[in-house]
Amino acid sequence: MRMDKAPVISVVMPVYKEEPAILERAIKSILNQIYNNFELVIVLDNPQNEKAIGLINEYIIKDNRIKLIVNEENLGVAPTLNVGIKTAVGNYIARQDADDESYPDRLEKQMKVFNSDNSFDVVGTGIEYVDDTGKLLFQRLYKENPTNEFKRYNPVPHPSLLIKKITFEKQGYYCEDENVKYVEDYDLWLRWHLKGKKFHNINSILYKYYQNNQNIKSKNTKLQLKNTYKLKYRYRKQLQFGFVDYLRIFGEMILSILPAKTITFLFYKLYKV
Repeated sequence: MRMDKAPVISVVMPVYKEEPAILERAIKSILNQIYNNFELVIVLDNPQNEKAIGLINEYIIKDNRIKLIVNEENLGVAPTLNVGIKTAVGNYIARQDADDESYPDRLEKQMKVFNSDNSFDVVGTGIEYVDDTGKLLFQRLYKENPTNEFKRYNPVPHPSLLIKKITFEKQGYYCEDENVKYVEDYDLWLRWHLKGKKFHNINSILYKYYQNNQNIKSKNTKLQLKNTYKLKYRYRKQLQFGFVDYLRIFGEMILSILPAKTITFLFYKLYKV
């Protein structure tokens, strides 16, 4: 497909070690969107991944909406996202992980929300968790208005988000410090939330989130939980923590001692809908 005008949306996809078949699945899920006024900015954070480079270049020949940026060295997720966002030309930034899938009507429905109420800065969707065979593990819907949830947990699903680019430009990008590793998104939303930015979630499942024992989502569960409660404690005064909020942090500290598989199991039980 040829793009003859400036895109409205820039889909930013960080890539690291994903196998070609998995990466191709993610790329196709974006190229098959009903809403097609977008560019796909792929940032490869692994210059040695020649298979990924070859696959992406094959798609670029067929579809000029795709851009490939190859980092000279491994930077990590947050810096890689920042590279993609700062390169993007669209007025909106869509997130997409390289091992997941977006439903064909995802971008269309998110743009309808922005077109109906331009006061929103961030629009997320419901997601479904699946294993590497595609078997449904559970579905998770988020509160449409998550304003009161930020001090409890991360109430917007990062990989499904559509965000005004100007919000990044005026309110800040992902923090690249090690102390927010694997919670870079939650840190960013807290900063934006405290500046009065508006978040909204669509009450529909529009994103397929793959979970298995090999990907980064599963391997770093314990560190993610630890950095989550540390992050909340850091923002406790601005978020006006009460007794219950401190009690929740204490519970998360106890939970982080458990094996990663147990933490994941309890997470599934807690958020299953």
